[in-house]
Amino acid sequence: MATLHLVLPDYLPHARGLRGLLGLARRVSAVSEASLAQARASFPAIARKSSVVGYGISPAPGRGAAPKNPYALCASRLAPYKGVDVLLMAYARARDAGARFELLLCGRDQLGGGLRRFAETLGLGGGVRFAGEVAPSRLRRLLERSLFFALPSRRENSPLAVLEALDAGKPIVASRTGGVPELLNGGRAGLLVPPGDVEALARAMTRLAADAALRRRLGAAARARARTYTWPAVARRFEELYALALG
Repeated sequence: MATLHLVLPDYLPHARGLRGLLGLARRVSAVSEASLAQARASFPAIARKSSVVGYGISPAPGRGAAPKNPYALCASRLAPYKGVDVLLMAYARARDAGARFELLLCGRDQLGGGLRRFAETLGLGGGVRFAGEVAPSRLRRLLERSLFFALPSRRENSPLAVLEALDAGKPIVASRTGGVPELLNGGRAGLLVPPGDVEALARAMTRLAADAALRRRLGAAARARARTYTWPAVARRFEELYALALG
């Protein structure tokens, strides 16, 4: 049994080894339809033995109290493919358009402080906070108290951060890439923007910050969507696949 939870194009330079591994597997699962489509296109031999099994999510606690200073949250490693530079530029334009909220960035810095310097170059000053890596329990509290969640990735598979935001009932704006549109139910459980599109992201952030009714509607849709990603359902699906593999 092999499970694909990677951004497949990043691993195609090692296609020979991956093809061998998938050839040995009796069943192959992928965590998103997008990932499965990429895998089948690159390795057609797996078509009849492959299927989607998404991630699961544990129920979140109740929503925290609203913070004194509203903020948008991005939980992501600070790496080029995550598009945090796009988020910073979009945030600068949202502020220029009159939006008044802070931006909180949580995640491991893999760019040696480059994004912090970029934020200073953009003149964002105290509007952006770099929290670094935070414990899961603290991240959950920060998520619950946020105005909305943003993930501007240039490429993705099926990010757990989006699932956690769905389960917390948060409005979400994210890039239309990989399995993200599937998580957001085609845009019914969050706002989707083209990867790398600073203007579209700025407009979406400004809209979310200004429209409380939209935030409530998307938050309710997000929580309802999260109920379709439960660990018991994932476990049952894997039991079925292992039975097929053993059979």
